[in-house]
Amino acid sequence: MISKGVFEKIKLSFPKLEEQRVIANILIAADEEIEMLEKKLTILKNQKKYLLNNLITGAIRTKA
Repeated sequence: MISKGVFEKIKLSFPKLEEQRVIANILIAADEEIEMLEKKLTILKNQKKYLLNNLITGAIRTKA
């Protein structure tokens, strides 16, 4: 446990407001890219499921 005296001596530094905005913009861009990639992954999984189902049923033929 930290005593009040020790706690009061701790100095915290925070990035300047402009730096915080830059960091926030980077994180927002990363979140948007992750969301886009998750949507793409869902589409590819659905395509795989569709193709496998049609290959199994014979609706789609492959060349030997």
